[in-house]
Amino acid sequence: MNSFVGKMYSLAGILMLPFAICQGVRDKPNIIIVQADDLHFLEYWEGTHVHFDNSQRVYLPKASSIPNIEYLRRNGLQMKQAHTASPMCGTSRYSTITGRYPSRSAWGRWWDFDNDVREVTIPAVKLADTAGTGVPRGRDCTRNNIAQVFQGAGYRTGMVGKWHLGEWTNDLGYRQLQESVRNCGFDVSEAVYPHNMAGDWVRRYGYEISHNMEHVAAEAIDFIQGSVRRDENFFLYLNPTVPHGSNDVSDTLRYGDCRQSVGGWIQTPDIPRGKYSQTIRGDCGSYRQTVLTRATSWSDKELGTIWLDDAMGWIIKELEYHGILNNTLILFQQDQGQEGKGTLYEQGTHIAQFVHYPDKYLPGSTFDGLVSTIDIGPTVLDIAGINPTYHMDGKSWATAVASNHQPTMESWRNRCIFFELQHDRAVQCGCDIYMRLSTTRESWTRSLHLLQNRLDWSSFPEPNWGRNQLYNMCHNGDFIYSPHAPNPQRNGRRLLNSNKDKVDQLSALVDCHLGKTHPQRVPDYDMECSLETVQVCQDVDWFELPHWPGHYDVANGLPIGPLVDADPLEMNAQ
Repeated sequence: MNSFVGKMYSLAGILMLPFAICQGVRDKPNIIIVQADDLHFLEYWEGTHVHFDNSQRVYLPKASSIPNIEYLRRNGLQMKQAHTASPMCGTSRYSTITGRYPSRSAWGRWWDFDNDVREVTIPAVKLADTAGTGVPRGRDCTRNNIAQVFQGAGYRTGMVGKWHLGEWTNDLGYRQLQESVRNCGFDVSEAVYPHNMAGDWVRRYGYEISHNMEHVAAEAIDFIQGSVRRDENFFLYLNPTVPHGSNDVSDTLRYGDCRQSVGGWIQTPDIPRGKYSQTIRGDCGSYRQTVLTRATSWSDKELGTIWLDDAMGWIIKELEYHGILNNTLILFQQDQGQEGKGTLYEQGTHIAQFVHYPDKYLPGSTFDGLVSTIDIGPTVLDIAGINPTYHMDGKSWATAVASNHQPTMESWRNRCIFFELQHDRAVQCGCDIYMRLSTTRESWTRSLHLLQNRLDWSSFPEPNWGRNQLYNMCHNGDFIYSPHAPNPQRNGRRLLNSNKDKVDQLSALVDCHLGKTHPQRVPDYDMECSLETVQVCQDVDWFELPHWPGHYDVANGLPIGPLVDADPLEMNAQ
């Protein structure tokens, strides 16, 4: 344990022990999921993180400048092989809040009703119901997400920060936006940003909108305080807007006002305790100046990460003050890799993920099984002792991370997980990654361009060039953890010609995944696409499976028909 951050929180925890006993010990944990926006993977964090170019290595801010994030990392469980199911902000968030691949989105299945492959993009992946369209099992907002499950189990639920899961519309005012989020299973929705801070929605609001981490943190703290007053367990989905560059972080710190919020002018945000809380109370501008002076550059990424770290510190202090830090699971993660954002390469799908939960995980714990954002929902519900009320794609790693059973560990290291973006798909089974990329000129993903190390559209490859790719992400029989190990993706070590059997296997798994997530079919959660079932996958003609009952209005270009909404798992739960 880092001596500074360890002593800082341990001493405070001892001082607060009598208060914690007075509050009583709850049987179930509180859950906080933190998904920072466009956060970089820092080189001193553990885990596989290969680079296309050494210039992409990120060392700032220094560990000493982000003591609170480092406290979570060093004093909890580090997932060394964590991945996002889809490397864009909104699509990654969908997989986190539902435990499903983004291609499952009911909104997107309506969007792509007349297509054979789901287009996994931010506008086409929303947490929205599709009642009246005929799309089966289409209640993503009002049923099929973990906020709804926690709420139904008696948890108080809250959402604070960047949403990015609402319908792609500029017609909602701020109060309407809050209500739309609450409809999706949240008792509280505050400091909610519908999308990135650019575009028509900002102009519609009619006032300046910028990052405001004091406000975001204050609303998260207020939610925690309200839950403690009610003596209720809580689930908080916290999405800081920094360090995303859709609004200039450095300009906001220099010239912005913490009383200007996404919902309009407010009182100075109340940060009751923690470092700089008194400074904020007296002059928020003076506090923001400290963020600038603590950074070594004007980089939005460095400044935003330090600002984010301060916010995490205020929240940790609040949990500690109420004696519930040890009984609160904090899962902190990137939404996607930054170097490869918008691609299905390791640089886009691999993410940092830390789990701080002292009641269960010892400081310095690590896990190198393959995990995905689709696993978060099943895992936190499992830890809370709550049965899911709808089907998910992910599975809980709660038992596996504490297991010394070698076959269990190997099964997690060698499992198959899938990645999606637009029409690109990839599967990773253990060390092997197979990619099937779209080569149409309409494709905007950067995967093929990074492969060629060309980033301009004029050099777009000929059709089918690079469509299928196979990589081995291990070095000397283990996942690549050393920054000095060769990067198979950067070197273009495609193994297609010498590994035909493996290519056929993994290609069949991608076909299996495409068949399960076909937009015109009732969602299939029974068929497992894995190496154990690959023979079955190869024997199925995915394009001959029956479509869901409904029909298509050709004149208006819309699917219509009876609403097939019942999920067998949901019905059994009743």
